[in-house]
Amino acid sequence: MSIRFTEKPGSRSTSYNPPTFRYLYTLAGTVDHQVAWSYAAAALPAIVSSAGQVLYRQDVKCDHVGHDVWDVEAPYGPRESVVGEYRFSFSTTGGTLRIRQAKEHIATFPNGNKNHKGAIDVQNDEPQGSDIVIPALKLSYTFRHPVGYVGEPLAVKLARLTGRTNSTVWHGFKAGEVLFLGANGFDGSNADAEVTYEFAASENLTNATIGEITGVNKKGWELAWAEFEDGDDGGEAIVQVKSIHVERVYDSFDVAAQLGF
Repeated sequence: MSIRFTEKPGSRSTSYNPPTFRYLYTLAGTVDHQVAWSYAAAALPAIVSSAGQVLYRQDVKCDHVGHDVWDVEAPYGPRESVVGEYRFSFSTTGGTLRIRQAKEHIATFPNGNKNHKGAIDVQNDEPQGSDIVIPALKLSYTFRHPVGYVGEPLAVKLARLTGRTNSTVWHGFKAGEVLFLGANGFDGSNADAEVTYEFAASENLTNATIGEITGVNKKGWELAWAEFEDGDDGGEAIVQVKSIHVERVYDSFDVAAQLGF
């Protein structure tokens, strides 16, 4: 005998506070509970849109009401956080950086006036620089931990790791490209812990050109600054970049080994 799966009156009931949804069906054609449950679980959607939200299936209940007849109920509600789950979010809105040396000089008007070879806003022989928008990918990972996992020792550890870069490849980022910005979290004696880990990513530079200086290599969170000197442009005194210096300002650590992901 084939299985028949029929929606019942009263199915698709909805509430709004809290948002819920419910399917009610009658299943007939098998005396085997596992078969009935498996059929219902496969036929009913895992998520529904109701009460202005996406709701997730919470359960599939099969109650035996006759020889080969079953009442099936599938309640839906907001997704519940469970231990071990995490949420990921990101922002690419960028950051700002003040620079005094351009990557490339394009033109000087009128033609023939001083060319400072990429030095920016030279006033009284001193480059004033300009603020520019730079890539600044920000990453957030929110983890739900078991009761008792997060405590004061972990908080101290995370504080001491804040302001360090990744020493090894992590989540596809090369060493030096990720900066740990710190963590926010909570724990208690009778509640699961939740901790949000914040990172910022900046791409490594390889064989880059800044002004007329070529072959510049820099890890993402190392600092590069320009040293200037007096130069000459067709007999005119100018200010031009002499050297690009790269400095390490952050310590590093193995992110995966220390944070566990």
